[in-house]
Amino acid sequence: MRQRKQLVFAITLAGTALLLGLGAGSAPFAVLSAATAQQGPPPGPGGPGGLGQRLLDQLSLTNDQQTQISALLDTQRTDSEPIHAELIQARDAIRAAVEASTYDDGAVEAQAVIVGQATTELTVLQARTEAAIYKLLTAEQRAKLAELRRQFGPPPR
Repeated sequence: MRQRKQLVFAITLAGTALLLGLGAGSAPFAVLSAATAQQGPPPGPGGPGGLGQRLLDQLSLTNDQQTQISALLDTQRTDSEPIHAELIQARDAIRAAVEASTYDDGAVEAQAVIVGQATTELTVLQARTEAAIYKLLTAEQRAKLAELRRQFGPPPR
């Protein structure tokens, strides 16, 4: 019964991820420098904090903070690349199974589990990065961030 619940959860998570289009195109953070902007936005699902560029721009970050945040985002990007590759491969396998002449529920379920695990890993990676960024902020910047989040509302999904 527990395995069935886990499978249902994984399939639900995978379906949600597929429907929302979470993955390579969505960016948890905006990039802080021209050098990292050329590499493209860091991949990952939308996150709990939504530390986007419009919020960071209004926090009066010091050069040192910008450098440290840029390094954190670069690390997140590097760490998430293989997870994204796995996620894309699993999604492609699901699409192939759907389009196959004979449908195989087991094959789709196996790939759905991979999608769920990858999505979870990306969410944790993003949350870890956001927490590290949050720790770099001063008390005044944190207060300003909280006010901006109330003003702007939740991050887009």
